Amino acid sequence: MQEVCDVLEQLVQIGAIKNYALGGATAAGFYGEPLATRDIDVFVFLNPPPGSLHVEPGSFLDEHLKNSESDLLYRIQWEDKSAFVYLLFEHQRREDPWLSGGD
Repeated sequence: MQEVCDVLEQLVQIGAIKNYALGGATAAGFYGEPLATRDIDVFVFLNPPPGSLHVEPGSFLDEHLKNSESDLLYRIQWEDKSAFVYLLFEHQRREDPWLSGGD
């Protein structure tokens, strides 16, 4: 995890991202019992120049996932370079008692 945080800090320092936050089981471990996890959920805050954010066509989902997930790909043009931001949305059809219902 330290290596991931080091890279994120470097990205902030060079201005590639505005800021970041950790989420999921990794972040929960800071406030409660440590959890065994192999992934790190990172929320990245971008500040792209106006007109530099473009939606790219297509999808990267397998056919069997299209009923429960959707995705979106953005390209950010910055000076002479491009960066891509991939968003994956998971859909829920039934109420889950483990998830907050907004009450």
